[in-house]
Amino acid sequence: MVKVRYFAGIAELAGTSEESFATTNLGALKNEILCRHGQNMAAPLSVCAFLAEGEYLGEDAALTDGITVDVLPPFAGG
Repeated sequence: MVKVRYFAGIAELAGTSEESFATTNLGALKNEILCRHGQNMAAPLSVCAFLAEGEYLGEDAALTDGITVDVLPPFAGG
């Protein structure tokens, strides 16, 4: 299982800060998130950064069992 941690506004949309998925790559994970939570997450999810162990994940990144993926919406600050 892949553990997903949501932060800030994307956690509010998901209604949780953490959940698990059985998936093997980032593209499939995004699709599973949309299937579970609905299309209202499509636009916000498209601008999120996906990280594992501090590294940005590309769309075709392989996800191994037990990995944690952090989903981070854009941050603003000054």
